Amino acid sequence: EDDEVNILINGNGFLYNMVRIIVGTLLNVGKGLIEPIDVKTILENKKRDTMAPIEKPEGLYLKETLYKEENV
Repeated sequence: EDDEVNILINGNGFLYNMVRIIVGTLLNVGKGLIEPIDVKTILENKKRDTMAPIEKPEGLYLKETLYKEENV
């Protein structure tokens, strides 16, 4: 939107810095540094050194947390 990039990530658990790494990788696609198909390969390889650097935390925020009824 305008000069903003909005990325919504849903999951049932995240590793340390996982979202920041995913965002950095997707931004590299947007900048043309890697091809979209490369993201699939990066994820399948499960090697941290093939992913983008950790994105800065500024601008990233947790929108909401949802819990299953049985976990409340």
